[in-house]
Amino acid sequence: MSHPEPATMTYVVTDDDTAAAVGSGSLPVLGTPRLLAWLEAATCACLSASSSSRVSRFEHNFQRASGMTEPESVVMGLLMLRGAQTAA
Repeated sequence: MSHPEPATMTYVVTDDDTAAAVGSGSLPVLGTPRLLAWLEAATCACLSASSSSRVSRFEHNFQRASGMTEPESVVMGLLMLRGAQTAA
């Protein structure tokens, strides 16, 4: 299976990217919705760089690429999907 070409994207976190600004919490940290949008943009950039007429096969590489154990990657996934971490 061929792998997509790597893509490099650089973002600078500003006040507009914080959880408080995007409505996903009240802390001045990178908001989860903004992070997910950036990850989606990076994924699309990788796939468009290596597009072909064939359907791409996908595989989950997060655990291997991050160096996390399976329990650690499960917790990370749950935290990323959980949404707002603070009371409204």
